[in-house]
Amino acid sequence: MLSLPSLGGHPKIKDVIYQELRERIVFGGFSPGDRLVEAELAAQFGVSKTPVREALLTLEAEGLVVLRPHRGAEVSRLTVQEWSDLIFLRDTLEVGALDAIVTAMTTAHFAQAEAALGEMADAFAEQNYRRYRRAQRQLHYVILGAPGHPSLPEAAVQLNDRLDRYGRLTVTRDLVRWADDLDMNRRRLELIRQRDVAAYARMIRGRHANATPIIARLTEQAEEESELGPPRGNRRRLPG
Repeated sequence: MLSLPSLGGHPKIKDVIYQELRERIVFGGFSPGDRLVEAELAAQFGVSKTPVREALLTLEAEGLVVLRPHRGAEVSRLTVQEWSDLIFLRDTLEVGALDAIVTAMTTAHFAQAEAALGEMADAFAEQNYRRYRRAQRQLHYVILGAPGHPSLPEAAVQLNDRLDRYGRLTVTRDLVRWADDLDMNRRRLELIRQRDVAAYARMIRGRHANATPIIARLTEQAEEESELGPPRGNRRRLPG
């Protein structure tokens, strides 16, 4: 039986199961197309099927799981269409808030952002994707939270969580691309210091536009590996 992670306080069992399954989906514990069998998951968590079903429904609402009649649940596939949709919305939120961000960033905000960048660098050095993305979430939360509107960083970080599956597909297969991602985040903070909103917007939009054909190729490759690759028990697990 698995040990359920703590969310603090007294969370509902379904919320704890949801968080655990979500982490596995985002960070590679499950692969796109993997079946999520309610009875098996209930046995692993030591609970009835009801909280597992409720957790799967929440994951379906986020687009991470697909529920099919008479077939149960499976991890949703990666598609370039979803990537384009999510990254467009993510960039729209960030670029739209840039003027407010550069005005609101204080010395304390920059110190928090630098700490997150340092954590990202350490995670990159050990090739720990989960640690890297968690630190990047913190960086984005600091930047987007600076104007003082809580819904903005919450919405953006939630989008980032869905985008993490695509990020894992790209950066963990190419350390040069991973290093470029780290450098881009350093540059992001420097442009905020310079209050150069136009260069910031060009940088993130240009990077994401350049990533789209790479995502298209890698999602197709991942789909082929899912269909033709080794049995699940032999799949490579990513570090972290």
